[in-house]
Amino acid sequence: MSRALAASETDIRRRIVSERLRLVWEQTPRAILLTLLAATAVAMVGARSLPLWVVLMWWLAMAGLAWLRYLTGTRHRDSEGDEAAQRYWLQLAFYTVFASGAGWGLGGLLLAYEAALEYQLLVLLILAGIAGAALPFLSMHLPSFVGFILAITVPNVSYLLWLGGRLEIISGVLLTVYMVALLYNARRVNELLDETLNLRFHNEAMAQSLQRDKSELEALNARLERLSHIDGLTQLANRRYFDERFQEQWQRGVREQASVAVLMIDIDEFKKYNDSHGHAAGDDCLRRVAKTIEDTLRRPSDLAARYGGEEFVVLLANTDAEGAMRVARELLGNVRALDIEHLSSCVVPRVTVSIGAAAMVPHRDTQRQQLLRNADLGLYESKRSGRDRVTVWPPQPVAGTPGPGGETG
Repeated sequence: MSRALAASETDIRRRIVSERLRLVWEQTPRAILLTLLAATAVAMVGARSLPLWVVLMWWLAMAGLAWLRYLTGTRHRDSEGDEAAQRYWLQLAFYTVFASGAGWGLGGLLLAYEAALEYQLLVLLILAGIAGAALPFLSMHLPSFVGFILAITVPNVSYLLWLGGRLEIISGVLLTVYMVALLYNARRVNELLDETLNLRFHNEAMAQSLQRDKSELEALNARLERLSHIDGLTQLANRRYFDERFQEQWQRGVREQASVAVLMIDIDEFKKYNDSHGHAAGDDCLRRVAKTIEDTLRRPSDLAARYGGEEFVVLLANTDAEGAMRVARELLGNVRALDIEHLSSCVVPRVTVSIGAAAMVPHRDTQRQQLLRNADLGLYESKRSGRDRVTVWPPQPVAGTPGPGGETG
C-alpha cells in the first residue's frame, strides 16, 4: 500500500511539473508580444539620445531572443517526454528567460548611460513595469522569474550605487525593494499554484482510484452474481437460476403465445453407481453428464440446470412436444455415447438417463408448476417403463417404441 501511495505521489509531482511547463510555454507567445512592444517603445525613447545603430542593434537582439523563445515554445508544445525531458525543458525555460532579462538589464544600462537623471528614472520605471508585467507570465516557474528579475536588477542597481549620488542611491534602493516585493509575490503565486495543482491532481487520482474500485466492485458483484447462479460441482445453472429463467420464459410465452418445453433428466441407478464406483467417480460422472447436456443444447435461449442430486432439468423456449422429443432423443444418445461403465445397473452396464418431456403454451390462468409436474410425471413413467428412455407427458401420438433405449409418447 505504501509503495502504491509513493508511486501515486511521484506521479502527481511529475504531473505538477509537466503542468507548470505547459503553463510557462503556453504564456510565451503573449509574453513575447509584450516584450516586442515594450522594446519598441524603449528603442523609440532611446533614439532621441543614442546613435540609431546602437538602438537598432539592441532592438534586434531583443527581437532575436523573443524569436528564440517562440521557437523553443513551439518545440515544447509538440514534444512528449519523461522526467529527464522535463528537466531539460525547465532548464531551457530558465536560460531563455534569463537571457531576456539580461537583455533588459543591459539595455537599461545602455539607454541610461551618461543620460540626464530624469531620463535614467524613466528607464528605471520602464524596467520596473516590465518586471511587474512578467509576474503573471513567469511566476509559473519561480526559478525563471528569479533569474529574470536578477538579470534586470543587478546591473542597474549596481550602476546606480556606483554613481553614488543621493538620488541614485535612493533610486537603487527603491528598485531593489520593488523587485524583492515582486519576488515575494511570485513566491506566493507559485505556492498557491502548487497547492491548486496538487489538490487538482490528488482529486483526479482519487476519482480514478474510485472508478477503478467501482469497476472492480462491479466485476466482483457480477462474478458473485454468476457464482450464485452456478452449481459448484457441475458448473450448470442451479435451481434458483432455473426458477428465475423459467418464470421469464413463461411470461414471454404468455405474451407471445409460444410453447415452452421442459425436460426432466435423471441418471439411472445413480445410488448404485456411487456405492460400487465411489463418490469421487460419482462426482466425475455427474460432471460428464452435465457437460453432455449443456453441449447438446445449441440455442442461447435454452438452459440446462442441476435440479438436485443426480437430477437435471432443461428449459426449451419456443419448443413444442415434438421439438422437445427431438432434443431428448439426441441427449439420450449422447449420454450413451459417453460409454461410462456402470456394472451395477439393472438396465445396461453403462451409465444411462431417463427423461420426462412436457410442453405447453402458457396462459395467464395456468400455473407454470403444472409444466414441471407433467415433465416429472413423464420422468416417472420412463423409469417405471424400464429407464433409458424418453416419455412425453401427457401421452401424445409421438413416433417411438417403448423399451430399453426407446421412447414413448
